[in-house]
Formats: sequence, structure tokens, C-alpha cells
Amino acid sequence: DPFVRTSLVNMYSSCGDLASALRVFDESVSKDLPAWNSVVNAYAKAGSIDAARKLFDEMPDRNVISWSCLINGYVMCGRNREALDLFREMQLPKPNEAFVRPNEFTMSTVLSACGRLGALEQGKWVHAYIDKYKVEIDIVLGTALIDMYAKCASLERAKLVFDALGSKKDVKAYSAMICCLAMYGLTEECFQLFSEMTTSDNINPNSVTFVGLLGACVHSGLINEAKSYFAMMTERFGITPS
Repeated sequence: DPFVRTSLVNMYSSCGDLASALRVFDESVSKDLPAWNSVVNAYAKAGSIDAARKLFDEMPDRNVISWSCLINGYVMCGRNREALDLFREMQLPKPNEAFVRPNEFTMSTVLSACGRLGALEQGKWVHAYIDKYKVEIDIVLGTALIDMYAKCASLERAKLVFDALGSKKDVKAYSAMICCLAMYGLTEECFQLFSEMTTSDNINPNSVTFVGLLGACVHSGLINEAKSYFAMMTERFGITPS
């Protein structure tokens, strides 16, 4: 039964049992698209990105999940340039293959690659693409944009995205913005944003929030403030330092 075999491939892949997933996949006479995607994703998550690419190239059909799994695999392996190359390839017309439009997950993964490379122009192009096709900037995509702009030395754009999130802002968005401000040595703005987060919006911080705050303190030589935030992290919010 193709459905059962695909379910087994998914189960083994999710458990990290790549050998069993491949055995079931190879024994399948009829391989459907979800089964192909599961094995590509399993290879990518295991760090076998070249094997994932080989299988991807052999696929008779591909959808947005296929492309996104491989792009994400390249990013996870630190091969960010290849992730961007694959995203560009995704945009090109292909004979006998329908155009596949990237989704929010694809976009957030590509933005991560842009940030790691400091590829501001590519990141701006992705942002323009999101606006052009009216892709909703949810909290995941918004946080990815903030992080990308911060790493690409575009603080004002990061602030604009953060402000545009409005009431959707959560701990991840606040933490990304606090880390962004810390990166630029804007210590007072870090502290003000943390206060807004925990009082006005009543959002509890996480460990990433405190990484930003403590980094800002170190950057400005504020030892007493660093001690205060460290105590707050452990005593008030129960966060154990890693």
C-alpha cells in the first residue's frame, strides 16, 4: 500500500532512522511525492546534503516542500551560498515543470542564509518579493527579516519591520530586536525595549533575550547592570544559564 509505505518513510525519517527510511523507500514500486520529500529531508537533516541534492535532482516532480527542504538543508550545513543559488534556480522557468512559488518557510530560510552571508541586496530582494506577492509577514517571517537586516548592518530596516509587526510581536521578535540593538551598542535602547516587552506587552523573556541584554552590558562596560540582569534571569524568570 503506497500510503502505508509513505507513512513508514515519514515515521523513520522523523525518528532519524535514515537507513530504515531508505530501505522502505527503495522497496517501494510506486513512490509518491511525500515519500520523496521525506527522504530528501531526512538526508538534509542528517547532514548528507550532497546525497539529498542527488535525490532531489532525480525527483520526477517537485513542490514547494521539496525545494524548501533542500534549501534549509544547505543552510543547516553552513552552505549558505548554495542555498541562495538553489533559491534562484527555484525562480527559473523549467520545461515540463510548473512554477513553484516559495512559501513563508522558504522565505525565512533564505533570509537566514542572507543574514549569515551579509548579503543585504539579496535580502532586500526577498523582502520586495514578499511585498510584491502579498505574502503575510507573520511572526516567523518578521523575525527572520529583523535578524537578516541586523546581520547585514541595516538597523533602520530592522526597526521598520519590528514596528510593522504591531501587536503580533512575541518573545522571538523582541529578542531579535534587542540582540540587534546590542550589536550596534545601543544599550539604552536595549534596556527600554526590554522594559516595554516585560511591562507594556507583558511578555516573558527567554535565554536569547538575556544574551542580547548581557551583550549590551558588556559592550558598554556596565558590570552592575550585567549582574542585575543575570540575577533577574535566574531568580525572577527561572532561566538556567547554558
